[in-house]
Amino acid sequence: MDFREELRENLEGRIEKQIENLRKAFHSLGFQAYLNHKSLNLPVGQKLLTSSLEADKEYKRLNKELKAAKEFVALYESRNNRCEDLKSMQNALNSVIRDERIKLGAIAYEQCSAKRVDDRLLDRVFKDVQEDNRLNQKIDSPNLWNRISSKSKIARVKRNESQRYIEYALLIEASERDILVGDGAKELLSALRVNVKKAEEVQKEIAQLSEFLTETKDKRRSYEKSEIKRLNDSLESSSTRFYEELVNYGNYLFEKGQIWIDDKTPTKYLDILDEILKIQNEYSQLIEDKNKIEKEAQANDYMALIESEKAKILILEREKEKIDQQIALIEDEIKRLSSLVMRLKNNGEDR
Repeated sequence: MDFREELRENLEGRIEKQIENLRKAFHSLGFQAYLNHKSLNLPVGQKLLTSSLEADKEYKRLNKELKAAKEFVALYESRNNRCEDLKSMQNALNSVIRDERIKLGAIAYEQCSAKRVDDRLLDRVFKDVQEDNRLNQKIDSPNLWNRISSKSKIARVKRNESQRYIEYALLIEASERDILVGDGAKELLSALRVNVKKAEEVQKEIAQLSEFLTETKDKRRSYEKSEIKRLNDSLESSSTRFYEELVNYGNYLFEKGQIWIDDKTPTKYLDILDEILKIQNEYSQLIEDKNKIEKEAQANDYMALIESEKAKILILEREKEKIDQQIALIEDEIKRLSSLVMRLKNNGEDR
């Protein structure tokens, strides 16, 4: 790349930058006039102002829709996460409640075995205690069948012991009276009831969240897959349109400046107008410099072409000289042959 070509490319880059600077300045003028159009009440550019207002309105509408869509997705994710957290909390609570019920049922069984509880209040437990005692007595029975049957039933009771204790605890929870004795049992029952209430509240919230998530899952899927992208694309397009409308509006106001600019025009508008003039002057100078370089380059190309054509002429002249020499030789040969022909004719006549 020669010096002129490098300089031309540099100028083109600066020209493109000035074009963008000019667009920005037109946008600044259009934007300021747009923001203050009611107070300015300019007598020109009403159609462009209307187009800018419509573009801004469309942009704000899309922006509001996009914000609402993103907020909905965020709300969905928040509630979904909350639901998952609650389910984990529910599992932990259910585990604690199960353990507390097993402990409470075991205490009830022990107190019924020791007859520290009114048998009318826990009739079911007392009956189980009596049945267990009966089975234990049969283990020592001389009757083999009785011993085998008792051991089998006792083993079955052991396997279901936890569930049995839970059922006892449920009976105690359902009663409004203090059935068990002792501070430990009462504290355990109190803690159990607190946890059961917590679990009910957690389950209620899970149900509410699950209903919301079920009803809106299709909407959320649609938003994530296409709606938000569509709104983003539309918003970007609308933003570009609004920007271009303001550029056109500012450009028009600049061109019609003689109509609306006077001694009352605010300084901020005059500053922008001055900046536009400065950019235009720099742009014009760059265009002039570029044209000058291009003309010089074109002139140099023509000069090179002229030199090339001159070289062709020299070549042709050399070739012409050779051809002329060849022609002269041919002409001499023709004369010689013609002379021979004449002599031959003359000799023939003399005979």
